[in-house]
Amino acid sequence: MVALLWQEVRDVLTVPAYATNSLTGMIVFPLMLCLALFSSGETGGLQEIKKMLAMVPSGAYLAVVTGILGLMGSMCMAASTAVSREGKCHELRKTYPVSGAVQLRAKVYMGMVFNVIGMVVMVIILCVVLPEFWTETLLAALCALPLAFLLSITSVIVDAHFPKLNWKTEIEAVKQNMNAMIGMLLSMVLIALLVGAFVLLMKWGMGWTVSLAVAVAFALLLDVLAILWLNHFAANSYLAH
Repeated sequence: MVALLWQEVRDVLTVPAYATNSLTGMIVFPLMLCLALFSSGETGGLQEIKKMLAMVPSGAYLAVVTGILGLMGSMCMAASTAVSREGKCHELRKTYPVSGAVQLRAKVYMGMVFNVIGMVVMVIILCVVLPEFWTETLLAALCALPLAFLLSITSVIVDAHFPKLNWKTEIEAVKQNMNAMIGMLLSMVLIALLVGAFVLLMKWGMGWTVSLAVAVAFALLLDVLAILWLNHFAANSYLAH
């Protein structure tokens, strides 16, 4: 598994077309946050933001940052094109002495590696700019992991069922691959579903922290269901292509 994971990560990083098209979103998102916070600091807006945050419940900050960090998972297209990028090597991959489920899980973990890197960068930025909320920021990162994993595994599932293997250039495998767009849209739908569940729980008077805990538990349940789908249906489809 470690060897497969390293192969997946190396393939993304060593091919310029894959790196620039798959990882741009996770680089731009933290960069935009840095620019926004830097401009706010110059105009005095950062102090106003800190005063405003001091007035809101810590659970509200926790919920918002969890959503932002989880959103990082939809910015990386590495997982949503993981199978398609195999191209002509797909037939060779099927001869590996490991199951299709193991190979797909390696692709999911590869997506998580990049998701976590993006999340760590965001957490560092927030802890530096808003040191008063560093505990809530770290807790939000932990709460965002099930969501990030869900987005990674669903993206791999889609690409396993509908891979684009007949491409001539690396750019076609990622930039001209509808699975990248489908994976991003599906990620948005899942995020909207969890946000809807969170808002509904809030309306029932369960509070910020309890509502977030239930939403995270729901994400964990979806993770389990997605893993079961990946190990059976997606793995069979992966080997059938």
